[in-house]
Amino acid sequence: MAAPSLLFYADTHRSADLRYFAGFEVHDPFIAVQVGRKKIGVLNALEFGRALKESAFDQVLPLEPLADAATATARRGDKQRATPAEIILELARKLKRPHFAVPADFPAGLYAALLAGGLEITLLADPVFPAREIKTETEARAIRDGNRCAAAGLAAAEKLLRAATIKGRRLLLDGKPLTSERMRHAIEIACLAGGGYPADTI
Repeated sequence: MAAPSLLFYADTHRSADLRYFAGFEVHDPFIAVQVGRKKIGVLNALEFGRALKESAFDQVLPLEPLADAATATARRGDKQRATPAEIILELARKLKRPHFAVPADFPAGLYAALLAGGLEITLLADPVFPAREIKTETEARAIRDGNRCAAAGLAAAEKLLRAATIKGRRLLLDGKPLTSERMRHAIEIACLAGGGYPADTI
């Protein structure tokens, strides 16, 4: 029996394994598989060109034709978009792969839908790629740069807090409330000035 093909449906912001596998950032969930040694990404029109240039995929498939085929296969009469499960089932048919292995944090509803669609699914232990925990010099340098930018952001926040005064239950700075929005603005400016890209700031 052939080994199961690796399957992801996630975004790289939440899945470190997918970020490692894909080699680039995508902040919306997308489909990625590995068949043998071939890594395949399924990206929408907005991400397709960037995936061709930046990703580690051996093949990048456009999402829209696959979704159209999935809709036709499902014989939908309501003209609704194909679901992720229907698209993955369509991809599995095209690749002739009935068995997939998925990470432990794979969406439960999607897992159930794929089983109902006839696929065999195996759950993998976390992490999927233990090797990603050992950083290359390039990755270690990026972590150091990220820590430096984060420290600059924290220093900017500390500076505002030290300059603020307490009045009742509020913090005031220059006579105005020191809000989380003002703090976020200062933190992000400091991170940008340090060459970083702030994300998920307070």
